[in-house]
Order: sequence, then C-alpha cells, then structure tokens
Amino acid sequence: MARWAVIFAGVAAFATVTYAIIAAWQLFTMSGQLQEMQKQTNLTRQQLIGTQAAFVQVVVGIDSDLRTVEVGASNGGRVDATDIHIHVAMTQKDVLTGQAVGNPITICNDLYKPKLTGSPGFDSVLNQKYYPVDLLNDGELVVQKKRWIEMRSDYKYGDGFGKTITDSSCYAFIPSKANDQPLMRVQCDEAPVRIRE
Repeated sequence: MARWAVIFAGVAAFATVTYAIIAAWQLFTMSGQLQEMQKQTNLTRQQLIGTQAAFVQVVVGIDSDLRTVEVGASNGGRVDATDIHIHVAMTQKDVLTGQAVGNPITICNDLYKPKLTGSPGFDSVLNQKYYPVDLLNDGELVVQKKRWIEMRSDYKYGDGFGKTITDSSCYAFIPSKANDQPLMRVQCDEAPVRIRE
C-alpha cells in the first residue's frame, strides 16, 4: 500500500509540475497577447481621434466699413467641440518697421460657447460681431499705407475625446490693391512680404 501511495504522490507531483509549466507558458503567451491588444486599442483610438475629433478654426475679419470686427469659429470635425474659449487682440504695426504701435486692444476677452456642433459634410459655425472704438482710425491709417493691423486669436476647446486643444491664429490686415476693398487679409507671417509687393 505504501508503495502505491508513493507512486501516486510521484504522479501527482509530476502532474502538478507539468501543469505549473504549462500554466506559466500560457500566462506568458497571454501577457504578450494583452500587450498586442493594448497596442491595437491605442492605434484604433488614435485613428478615431484623427478622423472624428473636433477641429476648431478661428477666423477674424474686418468689414469694409472699417467699423466692425467679425470673429468666427468653425468645427470641421465629426464630433462636437466643447467649452470653446476665444480671445482676440488687435495690434497696430508700422508698415516700415513691422514694430507694434501702441498697446494691443482686446477685441473679445473670452468669447465662450459651450458646444460647437460637428457633423460630416459641413462646418458648424459661430459668428460674433464687435465694434472697437479705435478701429475706424486704425483702418484709415492702413488705407493710407502707414499701418497694418494684426489680429491674434488664442483659443481652446475640448476635442470630444477628453483632450483640451489649445491653438492660435493670426491674421494681418494690410492695404488692399483692389478698389472695392480697403483692406486685404493675409496670414501674419506673410504680411511683411505682401506689404512690399
């Protein structure tokens, strides 16, 4: 009887060791599969965010009456942009030196919109008009080719996937060569070159 107990104990020990080896191998294999699944999940999320996330752009314009500044925002993404905050400041620049003349004037300190709808095929738009007191005088100086106006927008919004995006845009309003428009809008980095044309 004791002999059978020893044989049985030996077989049980062998089975336990064999099971432990197989279980360890399975755990190692499953751990590798888990890492691959996590990589795939991250890749899928990045692709989804890249193609679906809210994408807000802010555009600033000065009407031809030289009295009105329009601040517009559009969402070109498929999901809604949330908690949109926009700050716009206007600065006069000397045509010859490009240096700021005076202090920046705040056009809108915190234009806020809780949601800017996203949808496929068209942009959701936000428009707001402002009437800064000094704009007419500054605009006349631009028309006279003594100044140009820089409009800098700083903005932030939620991309619909839990990330807050912070961005900025800058437009310069320079003397226009067209008779029907006193000012021409260009990107700020283009302004010095375009003024000299």
